Amino acid sequence: MKQIITVFSFEFLNYIKKKGYIGFTLFVSILVFAGFFGPRAVVAYIGYRLDKHMDTEANGEAENEADIDKYGIIDRQNVISHNMWQSYFPHSEFLVFDNITTLENAVKNDEILCGIVIDDIYDFKCIVNDNSARNTATLISNMLIDTQKQLVLNQLNISIEEIDALYAPHINSETIVLGVDGSANYTFGYMTIMLVYFMIILYGQSVATSVATEKTSKSVEVLLTSVKPACLIVGKVVSAAVAGILQVVIVALSGWAAFMLNRDFYIADGTISDIFAFNLSWSTIALFLIFAILGYFLFSFMIGATAANITDMKDIGSAIQFPLFLMLIGFFVSLTYLGINHDDMFLRIASIFPLTSPFAMVARLCITTIPTWEIALSIAILILTIGVTVIFSVKIYTRSIMSSTKVSLFKS
Repeated sequence: MKQIITVFSFEFLNYIKKKGYIGFTLFVSILVFAGFFGPRAVVAYIGYRLDKHMDTEANGEAENEADIDKYGIIDRQNVISHNMWQSYFPHSEFLVFDNITTLENAVKNDEILCGIVIDDIYDFKCIVNDNSARNTATLISNMLIDTQKQLVLNQLNISIEEIDALYAPHINSETIVLGVDGSANYTFGYMTIMLVYFMIILYGQSVATSVATEKTSKSVEVLLTSVKPACLIVGKVVSAAVAGILQVVIVALSGWAAFMLNRDFYIADGTISDIFAFNLSWSTIALFLIFAILGYFLFSFMIGATAANITDMKDIGSAIQFPLFLMLIGFFVSLTYLGINHDDMFLRIASIFPLTSPFAMVARLCITTIPTWEIALSIAILILTIGVTVIFSVKIYTRSIMSSTKVSLFKS
């Protein structure tokens, strides 16, 4: 155990002191921190545009008068009220004519956009130069239909509000979720699954490189005289994994700090507040983290085991393809079921099977209430699988070291 801690400390400090590690952490942290200021920036921009638009309107009222559409009307029976004209044709001016000849001349001279002749409640004419005002006839038809309805309702002594209440009554509804509200937890579950996926993709290469570099280096012959191969590979894999977790924690804290600084802007926007409306207990969040960390360590040791078997650094990319492929199966299964918000037997099996449980169990925790025994069984199997993977990786690494260096190890 002491040798593992020694190897871990040495490798971990080497990781966090690298300029690339520090630079990437700072860059992503600043990027995430700035990204959470998005709603504040949008509100500021909208306010600027609104003020500019109001200034433009105040300075350009005279110019806007030229944009008002003018219509000529002959409605001797006053079938349509002035208020209805204004409601159907906003920002328009209506000129009353006495005869059709004068109305037609005004249309021909482009003094008005359209001439409208209302004969009665059932008939009307539109006089235009071309079809540019073809929607006018549709609007007038709707106006006459509404007028007819209003006349009939007045005769029956019924208001339009009563008719609307009859055809579209107001219904009050409330959904009480006794179990897990999958729609509210979707964002957190999706973020957790994507986080584990990208951590394995990004830091799996570091784990493989760390294991393979030491194995192919001449310095390993000196190391093996004082450190057991088992302690060497365990310390290396754990140090690389913890360095990745530390990096994610720093980025997450920067995002959380920015979110708290701009929290009022997220709450003001209903859509954004719904996205970040997590309905999760602390125990559920703890389970998310447990499965995420255990899954991360499982695939890290699988990658370390495959990297321990290579003899050339050029083969690292192809060597880690198999564990990454196994990881993708659980990743796609979990995202599929998380999207359809449905729990069935296949997802239950996937949430217990160790290679898919780090992803599938997170999806199930978002969708439904899981029996305690299933969660305990899944965690136990996952831990047991990690232990078996560690044993196999140690055996592979030891055998590979022995065959490549031909160094005799003596038991203490």
